[in-house]
Amino acid sequence: MDEAATKPVSRTILQASAVGLLAILCYLPSLRCPIDFEDDGARLPNMAAEETLAQRWERTWFGSLEEARFIGPFRPVYHAYYEFQSYLFGTRIEAWRLTRLAILGLSAGLFYVLLRDLGIPGWPAGIMVLISVTAPLRSSIWYRLAFGEGQAMVLVLIALLAARAASRSRYGWCWDGVGILCVLAAILTKNVFVAVVPAQMLLRVWADGESLWAGIKRRWPVALLISSTVALPIGHVIYFKTQVDGASDYEVIAPGLTQLLDMVRGVGLAAGWDFLAVSFVITLLAVLCSKRARSLLFDEHRRVVLAGALLLSAGVIVYLPALMGRSPAGRYTIPAVWGWDLIGAALLSATAGIGVVSLRRLAGATLGIGLAVMVGLNVYQQVEFTCRCQTLWETARWLRDHAPTECQVGLGDRSMSAAEAQHLQGALEGLGRSDVTILPSETTLETALDQHVDVMLHRVGAEVPEGPVLTKVIDHSRLIKEVFPARMARRRRWGGIAIESQAVSSRTAAANGGEDAPR
Repeated sequence: MDEAATKPVSRTILQASAVGLLAILCYLPSLRCPIDFEDDGARLPNMAAEETLAQRWERTWFGSLEEARFIGPFRPVYHAYYEFQSYLFGTRIEAWRLTRLAILGLSAGLFYVLLRDLGIPGWPAGIMVLISVTAPLRSSIWYRLAFGEGQAMVLVLIALLAARAASRSRYGWCWDGVGILCVLAAILTKNVFVAVVPAQMLLRVWADGESLWAGIKRRWPVALLISSTVALPIGHVIYFKTQVDGASDYEVIAPGLTQLLDMVRGVGLAAGWDFLAVSFVITLLAVLCSKRARSLLFDEHRRVVLAGALLLSAGVIVYLPALMGRSPAGRYTIPAVWGWDLIGAALLSATAGIGVVSLRRLAGATLGIGLAVMVGLNVYQQVEFTCRCQTLWETARWLRDHAPTECQVGLGDRSMSAAEAQHLQGALEGLGRSDVTILPSETTLETALDQHVDVMLHRVGAEVPEGPVLTKVIDHSRLIKEVFPARMARRRRWGGIAIESQAVSSRTAAANGGEDAPR
């Protein structure tokens, strides 16, 4: 490769590095967060276990098989990722957080490279990448340790870049192998990433300088080979429907219009439309009214738009049977929302063809304001979540030090959600107090006595009845007020625990000791 050809590549890599660094800067507040328990892949007992890599691999494989048999998902790559990190880092939370930020930066950089390779200019590509990684409704995949969508994004982007490289390389079969392996790894992280296959096939057969139909006629056998990865999730669904024993959290239902509308609404929110709708509506109307801009969108960026449409459609379809009549959480719109990111990048690029300068400036100004608000809310969510995790650990340490042996802990009115109670149980196990049981439902004093509850957790402001139980008062505003002004804290009261507590107990057995959790 001559020097003239290497300059654009070097410039793109440098720009991608800058975009990745900027994405990392947006998530620096997450470095203060202790270990969280938002899913079943980052349990402290596994992190702290002194085991060899072979022992961890054995637990990963057989645990994945058991999960597939009794619950439904089969995701050995997902579990292997956390077991390998546990082997490397143990409970050093700083290493876990820095690794997560490195994956974020790599994902942002690869996404930028993909958009540039598909013909999107630098500034629309960079803006769309920042929107993609900072949109508040799906940002949790970057500051919560146990969500698999983050590492899967790297695999998906490598697969799509490999498809592009294979379409113009003499050694296309090597790139095809890379793409197939990455998609398989993504599917074994979470099987919904099978939705990437149609876009991967399109980018593989549609080479630069030729029509889509000509590419299909020349490369349909390769497309058929790439599509073979679909057999894995199809086989998993068949096994799930015929062999899974007992009840499962992943029941599949017949999709309908309600699920479709819920998914479309979820994708819109995850795409940041509540912040960017004005800008994108102005941009879309201006592009449709300009012949040159329409040509840019539907001719020059036709490949990007079609690939995004395939990814968006397939991503919506794979989740429809699993919504069970509820709106999807932000991360459940992935990978569908990535399809919108591709379309949005093409739309932003087409603004260069808008002849009315005032419209371009208006669209750019509203986009900048929306992006700034979105990043600000993202940072606030990270701080809020950090405070919540600190609440969890302070409560867990208090229970470790004060709860009697073999005791049950009841939850007062709105003191803690059921999910938080589950995470608190995991924290106690990691602190060596597996003898303490957190009851999953709210408990009154009367039912506490009937169920032999030894400790009650109460929120600040609640009436704390006197009785023969140990009580702890939780304040969901203290820590957040230390970071933000009191006015903002009053809007959303969350995170923190009051140091002061009441103890009116006739049972004061000493609890087992344990090491503090990493902070």
